[in-house]
Amino acid sequence: MAMASREIRSNHPKFGLKRNAFMKVTLSIIEHNDAETISLTRNNVKKMMRGITDYCANDKHVYYNPSRRKKTYLFSKDAWGLRDSTEKGVLVGDHCVPLKSIIDYIVEYKKKKTTKNFEIRDFLENHLEIVMITKEENDLLRSNGLNSEMPEEWNYFDNRYARYEKLGIELAEESKGNNLKKKTT
Repeated sequence: MAMASREIRSNHPKFGLKRNAFMKVTLSIIEHNDAETISLTRNNVKKMMRGITDYCANDKHVYYNPSRRKKTYLFSKDAWGLRDSTEKGVLVGDHCVPLKSIIDYIVEYKKKKTTKNFEIRDFLENHLEIVMITKEENDLLRSNGLNSEMPEEWNYFDNRYARYEKLGIELAEESKGNNLKKKTT
């Protein structure tokens, strides 16, 4: 007797194959593991989530390529002025909602079993976003305990840019239309 397979719906027509593959693997890990296993393997889950934010719509790697990242990632105002820099350490790709916070949410979701897999996909698509910030802004996040945490009063469906707003890090208007759905050269 053949076992019925469940389809993990993860493909988004405006994203590329690589990004969709990382999303599919991440959703599969979440679907097929309990909260404790996800918590114990959080570093592997983080690697998959990073892959979701690394590729644009035509499967080009974005992060290390200034011409691609300035079309696909959001930037702080200060980082926008340095957008063409290739100097290592000048710009930092920061997840607007730290991966630790995202995994904490998934672990809680798995404990409660109150939402469906498609809701987790939507949650990931909404919260997995890179914002390019300066090294100084990254240091500011770190010194205020917000490098891997969201502000205490924040909940998972509030403003995903709350850490930046709390510390006065402004987002560059010029980059607000950027996203991974764009094709780059």
